[in-house]
Amino acid sequence: IGYSEDKPAMQYLEKFQEKIEKWSEPYENIQVNKSGVGGWAATPWIAALDTRNTTSTKRGTYIVFFVDPRQNKFYLTLGQGTQDLNQLDDGLSKKQALRERSGEIQEQIKLNDFKKEEPDLTTESRRDKFYPPSTVFHKDWDAKNLPKDREIYYDFTQLLQKYQKWIYSWEDPTNFIKYNPDSKCYRFTGDPDHWITCIEKRAW
Repeated sequence: IGYSEDKPAMQYLEKFQEKIEKWSEPYENIQVNKSGVGGWAATPWIAALDTRNTTSTKRGTYIVFFVDPRQNKFYLTLGQGTQDLNQLDDGLSKKQALRERSGEIQEQIKLNDFKKEEPDLTTESRRDKFYPPSTVFHKDWDAKNLPKDREIYYDFTQLLQKYQKWIYSWEDPTNFIKYNPDSKCYRFTGDPDHWITCIEKRAW
């Protein structure tokens, strides 16, 4: 996808958006977002989100490619939004809550080829400080020596398949709500004869 001495990692990401959209086409409910409106953020990113989990990188869990322009490093990660963290009710800081949630997700998703430790970013802006603790898994490459597209495609689709399988595997509704902050869960209760009437009349 080319290389330029002028902000090379940025140019990688700009060219990469179309590839991510194409690679996501076979998968249902995937939406591709990018950072900035009319420009790129200090740490530019492009995310693939399952819309049944979240439609914003501020919430939920999603796959995100981002670059560290200062080190010209290119990342593929499973990341988290920083809003609506249930753990904050326990008095944890946002970074602590993100790290705890990362550990929980790592126990549930097995990705042996990805790193579990936080990425080493040269963050400068205040918002960028949450990138490392919000990262669940990651792979990184030097922007001057990216692997061939097929290798990144393999890593992306492997991560995407595991991500979607994890989203829809929760049997406990409280866990579903915990990791799907945009969702709502309803519980209906009643005597057995209520269910018989419901099935017969198609109404409660």
